[in-house]
Amino acid sequence: MSSNETPKTVLLSGDPVQYEGTAGEAITPGHVVLYDGGEVEPGAAETLRVARERDFIGEGISSEIPSGDNVPYYVARKGDRFYCVMADAETLSAGDKVEANASGEIIAADTGVTIGVAVEDGDGDNDRIKVEAL
Repeated sequence: MSSNETPKTVLLSGDPVQYEGTAGEAITPGHVVLYDGGEVEPGAAETLRVARERDFIGEGISSEIPSGDNVPYYVARKGDRFYCVMADAETLSAGDKVEANASGEIIAADTGVTIGVAVEDGDGDNDRIKVEAL
């Protein structure tokens, strides 16, 4: 499978703003995160903020960032695309509006806090899905 089908990075395209904070708990790159007073935690954000891989120290998207470590994350601008962690048993179609659940995983938008749109079809068998920021 090519990298176009299975990306090796969280940022697929665009020019998001990059920040860093301290992981309040273990975080996997691709989770939607919240920033609160220096701590970064997975959660249901109102803005698409995505934890990124720490490739600068040789880690990939499957390398968990431990609690207490620095976690780099992106704050999306409209049109930026990311390879995000998808909730188990979730089914999405390309074009569906999405939000993040309390665990920072992508789900179908149903609370009115839409943060993006699915770029591809995805189901519970997928670990990740491509998302475009709105």
